[in-house]
This record gives sequence, C-alpha cells and structure tokens, in this order.
Amino acid sequence: MVVIVDCNGHQNDGAINSKMNYLNMKKKWRGFGWNAISCDGHNFKQIYKSLNTKSKNKPSVIIAKTIKGKGVKFMEGNNDWHHGRLTKELYQKAMQNID
Repeated sequence: MVVIVDCNGHQNDGAINSKMNYLNMKKKWRGFGWNAISCDGHNFKQIYKSLNTKSKNKPSVIIAKTIKGKGVKFMEGNNDWHHGRLTKELYQKAMQNID
C-alpha cells in the first residue's frame, strides 16, 4: 500500500504551522510503522522514484511537498483556493497566467 500526502503547508482554515507542525510529518508516519519518503511533489522523476522505493512488510507514505496553486499567479500560495470556485472567467485568466 502507498499513500501520497500533498503537503502544501495549508489546510482549510489557514497555514498548517499555525495549527500543527507539519515539518515532523515524516517522523510521525515512521512512528506508526510506515516507510516514509519525502519528495518534491512538482517533480515527476522524484515522485516516480518515491513510488518505486519499497520496504518489506511496511506500507509506504510519500510526503509530496508542494506549493498550493503552483503555476497560476493569482492562486499560488493563496489559501483561499483551498475552497475556492473556479468560474469560466477565472479559468481563462488562469490559462493565460500559467507559468
């Protein structure tokens, strides 16, 4: 079994570090007996490598460190998009602004 955790530093009501420390997430998963791997969640080669890192008799968790809304300037790092709604107008604006 493999679980991928999108670790972008945000949750619905704000930055994670204001509620809990996500920097120790790898240690916490290991404490529950999981094989814990961290990677850049925007790097397909790292994700692929992480998916192929197996551990005998343990489930694996990949902690994919990402940036919320990466590549769309008005969304990037903006926690409002945790629950935002993309209208047709905003979609067109996003398509014009993708890095």
